[in-house]
This record gives sequence, C-alpha cells and structure tokens, in this order.
Amino acid sequence: MRPSPYSSFCSWFTSLIVTLVPAGLLYYLSNLIPEIAEGASVELLYIAWVPWAGLDFRLVLDGFSLLFSLLIVGIGLCIQLYSIAYMQDVVKRVRLQWLLFIFMGAMLGLVWADHLMLMFIFWELTSLSSYLLIGFNHQQLQGRENAQQALLVTAAGALFMLAGLILLGESTGTYSLQQLISTYSIQEHGLLSSVILLCILAGCFTKSAQFPMHFWLPNAMHAPTPVSAYLHSATMVKAGIFLLARFWPIFSDHFLWSPLLITAGVMTMLTSAVFALRQHDLKLKLAFTTLTILGQCTVLLGMNTEAALHAFMVLLVAHALYKASMFMVVGVIDHHTGTRHIYELEQLMRWLPLTTLTVALAAFSKAGVPPFLGFLGKEMVYASLWDANISRLWLLPLFILANAAMVTVALLVAFHPFYRKNQYKKQQDAVPDIISHRRLYTERQILLWLMPLLLAVGGLITLILPSIWQFILLPAIQVISPHSAVPQQAPVLWHGITWPLIFSVLTLSLGLLLYCGHHHIRQFLQKVEQKLWFRCETAYFVLLRGSMAWSNWFTERIQRGLLVRYVSIVFSFLTSLLVYAFWTADDFNKNALLSLFTMQYTAMTFYGVAIILMTMLATLAVVLLKSRLAVICALGAIGFNIALLYLLYSAPDVAMTQFLVETLVVVIIVVVMRYLPPDIVVPPYSRLLHGLQMIIPLISGLAVAFLALKLSSMPLSMHISDYFAENSVSLGHGKNIVNVILVNFRALDTMGEVTVVMLAGLAALTLIRRFGQSTANVRRVRKRRS
Repeated sequence: MRPSPYSSFCSWFTSLIVTLVPAGLLYYLSNLIPEIAEGASVELLYIAWVPWAGLDFRLVLDGFSLLFSLLIVGIGLCIQLYSIAYMQDVVKRVRLQWLLFIFMGAMLGLVWADHLMLMFIFWELTSLSSYLLIGFNHQQLQGRENAQQALLVTAAGALFMLAGLILLGESTGTYSLQQLISTYSIQEHGLLSSVILLCILAGCFTKSAQFPMHFWLPNAMHAPTPVSAYLHSATMVKAGIFLLARFWPIFSDHFLWSPLLITAGVMTMLTSAVFALRQHDLKLKLAFTTLTILGQCTVLLGMNTEAALHAFMVLLVAHALYKASMFMVVGVIDHHTGTRHIYELEQLMRWLPLTTLTVALAAFSKAGVPPFLGFLGKEMVYASLWDANISRLWLLPLFILANAAMVTVALLVAFHPFYRKNQYKKQQDAVPDIISHRRLYTERQILLWLMPLLLAVGGLITLILPSIWQFILLPAIQVISPHSAVPQQAPVLWHGITWPLIFSVLTLSLGLLLYCGHHHIRQFLQKVEQKLWFRCETAYFVLLRGSMAWSNWFTERIQRGLLVRYVSIVFSFLTSLLVYAFWTADDFNKNALLSLFTMQYTAMTFYGVAIILMTMLATLAVVLLKSRLAVICALGAIGFNIALLYLLYSAPDVAMTQFLVETLVVVIIVVVMRYLPPDIVVPPYSRLLHGLQMIIPLISGLAVAFLALKLSSMPLSMHISDYFAENSVSLGHGKNIVNVILVNFRALDTMGEVTVVMLAGLAALTLIRRFGQSTANVRRVRKRRS
C-alpha cells in the first residue's frame, strides 16, 4: 500500500528537520572546540526565568558537557539516518524520529544546564521521552509493561534526587552547578551532606541501572533497535554516569562516596556479565554488556584517583562508539532475517558482507584488540587498578573476569551468526530454518550498513588520538578534576611489556576459552537460574502488587460510594479549620457571634433582602421536597438568585457566567436523571447520624458567614487591585482587568483549571460511551429474545 501524499510530505519534512538540525548543531559545537580546549566555558543561553525565586534558564558548555554533546548529537544523527532505512512504515517512522529528536533535546539540556532545578527538569524530560520510546509498540502488552517499569524505577529515583538537589541548593545558598563545584566543601555540613549524597546517588543509580535497579534496562530492549542503540547504549543510561562525574568534585571526599560506588559498580558488573553469557537474544546480550561497562565506570569514579578518571573518560567514549554500532548491526540482522536468536542464525556473511565488516570492527573494540580505542581503555583501566592502593587490588581479578565475558559476547555477536555453521541447531526442535525459508535481501539500503560502519570505524580514533586527547578528552578531565595534574601527552598504544598489557592478553585468552565452551556455560547458567528463588525484578513486582493491594484496601475503606459521606467529611474538616482559626485568633471576641444580630445592615436594599429571602426559601425547598425534578429546579433557583446578587452589586460579567453555568448544570442533571432508577435506595441511618447531617451544614454556614463578615469589617488593602489596574494595559495588553488576570497574571492557574475540566470531560465522555454501548447491547438482546 502506497503512502498518501500527506504522509510522504510529513516523512520528508521530518527526516529533513531531524537530520539537518543535529548536523548544524554538530558543526556549531565543532567550532567551539578550540575555545573550550583552552579551558573556557561558553554561555549558550541565559534567561532570567523566575528572578524572584532565583530560577535562571542558563545553559553553559564546558569541556565535559562538550564531550557528551558531541556523543549525543553525533550518534543521534547516525541513528536518525539509520531509522530512515530501518522503519518501513512511514507513519511509525515519523513518530519515532520526532520522539528521538525530543529525547536528544532533553539530553542536551541535561548536560548544558547550570541551574540544579533546570537540570532536574531536563532529567525528567529524558525519562518521559524514553518512556514513550520504550513503549513505542504500544499495541503489545509487553512493550507497555516494560515502558511502565522503566518509568516507575527512574521516577522513584528522581524523587530522591529532587530532594537531594533542593537540600544541596538550600544548604549552600546557590543552585548554580558552576559555583557549587568551585566553592562547596562537603566537610561543612556533617550529617546533612550524607543525606544529600544518598538522595543524589539514588537518582543516578536508578537512571544508570546500577544494582539492584539494573533489571529495567534489559527489559527496555523491547523497543525498536534505533531506540536501543541510542538510549540504552550511548545516552540515557549514561545520564546517571554523567551526573556522578559532575558531582565528583563535590562529593568525592565524602566517606560514603567510594564504598557505595565501588559496591554498586562491582555488583552490576559481575551480575550483568554472567547474565550476558546466559542470553540467546543478541540484543539482550548487548544490553547486559552495557550494564557491565556502566558498572566499571561507576567503580572508576569511586576509586578517586587521577588514573581512574583518565580511564573512565576513554572507556566512556569507546563504549558509546562500538555499542551503538553493534546494536544497529543487530537491527540489520533482525531486519533481514526476522530473528535475533543466536542459534537460528548462521553464515550471514554470504548475504551481508559489509555488515559483517562493520560488526567485526565494533567487536574488536569491544573485545579490546589493538589498535582500537577499546583496547586502550581496557589497558588504562588495568593500569589504574594496578597503580591504586593495595586495598583496591581485589578489584583487578573481577575486572578481568567481567572483560573476559565481554570478549566472549563480542565473539558470539560478531563471529557466530556470520561465519560459523550452527552445530546446535539440530538440538533445537522448535527452531525454524530461517536462512532457507526467508529471502535475505542484499545490502541495497546504504544507510543500514553505512551508519554503524562510521561508528565502528570511530573506534580507530586512536590513530589520531593526540588531537582528540588535547582538544576533547583533556578539557573534559580538567572539568571533572580541575586541581589534578593531567598529563598533556596522549596515552600510547605500545609502551613495552607491562602488567596492564599482560592483563589484557590474559583477558583475551580467558574470553576465547569461554567462547569455546559457551554453549555448555549457557546451559549451566540456565539450570542455576531456575533454582534461584529471588531476583531483584521479583522484588519490584512484589512491591508494585503490594502497593496496588494496599491502595485498593485503603480506597475501599474510605470510599464507599456515598456522596453524603464525602460531602460531610469535607465540610466537617473545613468547618473545624475555620472554628479553630477563629477561636485561637488574638483579636477574637467570645461575644463576636452576637454581633451578627446587632450589626447595622445599612447597605442592604429591598431587592437584596428579597433575593436573600427567595434563596432561603429555595434552600428549604431542596431539603423538604421529595420529587427529584422539583429539587433540581430549587437548586437552579438558588444559583439564579446568586447571579441576581452579582448583578445587583455591579458584577455583570460574573453574573453572566453564573447564569450560563447554572443553566448548563440544570440541563445536564435533568438529562442524566432520565437514566437513573426511579427509586434510590438510601442506606438506613441512625438518629445520631441524621443529627450530624443537620448540624454540619448549620455550623458550616455560620462559620462561612462569620468569616465573610469578619473580612468585610477589616480594612481593605488596595495595593493588589491597584497593581492590576496600573499594569493591565502595559503588561497584559487588555482593558478588561478580570480577563487580563485570568489569562496573563494567573495564566498557570487558569491552565490548570482548564486541564481539570478537560480531564473531567474526557472521563464523562468515556462513561457515556460505555453506557451507550451497554444500553445498545441490552436492547439488542431484548430484541433477540422477543
């Protein structure tokens, strides 16, 4: 089916915007590299957002944010071009590209924001946009559940982070990140600094999927491949790592920093390495190795050494390049064969030679083979561990084991599906012969193999590493650790036979050994997993179901479906507050209630008294009448009498609004009454409850009347009304002060009220449609029976 001209135009326009904007931004950022390499910070945008509250919309670009910006924009541009060829459905592709574009903007705002609250706003925007991307295939239940899981886990951590950021800003007197890095001292705040650190780490750990919140990331692989390649390899999961590095100058001296980061990082690194060997889905294998690298980055930040920071920076860049490329290659495999099962694929090199070259280059960097950047990053990691304090040497064998698992996964992804004839396929009874039953297209779609190839070749930037080190990596390290002695010379690939080189060779050898027996290892891990009775994801589901069960139980106890009870509770609470406020007021006279009967009502007119008497009679009619239609008419009379009072005291616009609303309410209630049963069963009440239902309205009315008289007797302050009168035309550009107040001065309140009305209308529309469908079904059944 050919797309319509409108769909074709939307597709063309979307592809043009989402590719030209990142390309232009990449060109702009590249021009700022020489200036930032000299240690300068560039202010991209400054708006005095809410000056009286100290909220400034300030975006600043320094060395570290420049590095992340280049990764976000560069990889994002490749992903957008890749998605053009990957998504065949035009409508879905347009939606996917716009969501990726929004996510890119949120990530850039996060790394550029200088104000803590502005940074948190962009932090939440990344969560919301990733929720939409993970649940992109919303027709599938699994996609919706995985998106909900990612949102709940990251949002729970974000609440803790918000508390930590507020405490940090209030305790230091500034919300500027630049000022905090340069002036904040962790030793000055004692216990409060520990609370702030724990809150911020909770947000960072959930976003970067650290143990025990690591389970949401592999489940997010249900999203389309461009989403997995962008969000969960190079950008979103790195947001937590970005903030950990940002706050390193502030919290690295705290006694909890190193133990918490090293413990969480090691647990994440080891568990994810084991789970990566157990998987048969190519995307899940890559997802768990992403967790392995995230755990290693967390450990390196927790070591608090200069060598660890250098290794962290190189490892961050290397992982972003090869992991995005490998995810896109897996997407190509899925696109051509319809499966990602490693035991259903064999000898794809015949049909996908360029894709085979691409995945080989990316796998070399992932496995740590020279001269790729992944090898240099692994050597720097081993060097930082070997040169660290002797108490940290226990980390070295754990890193070797985790990296050996990475080598095994790299071989399984790059070698097994493309070169080897699968000897285990005969043992899989339910596995179809994908190669013989599905026609493999040749690599005619250039963007499908060119974009991952560019990123895979990017792993060879070690050939031009001196320039990259001097202009990009070195300024980023100096931002994180401004007082450290950073070597000006770039790391080299060969500096003799050293212990880090021996550890790298040992890692490759152990990885090859694990690859030779990977099938047996996977079977063993499956048996072990079946015997495990508890997993972190199980705790999440138990907590989720428990909270739902508790909320249902609590709702059943306080919401019995009786409107009378709800209204009684609301007005009882309101009346209690008013009575307490009057009784505890300093100028309250115990005989003040008697003044209600002795006041001089000189301002009252004959018409006002007549309207009040009619209102009282209508209220009495509401209580005494038995007919529902008569009660509705009496309620409408009360509303119309109030509108007459507004009209009498020179408020025609308010009176007109009251007339319209009251008329609409009466009409709607009359229409609804047609569908209600003729007799409403009222539960029996005791005499005490009947007495309370009579007393509560009387006391509430007296309290509100006394409040109104009290307020009218106080001197009227005119500074607010004078302000609106003076600025209505100059600031609001309107002569109707009421309209200007609603639309301009309290626009957020008005927008909230309109939103509530719209949501209520949507709920009512849903109920009406369901009722109409059920009524139609009943009528249909009755006709069949008759």
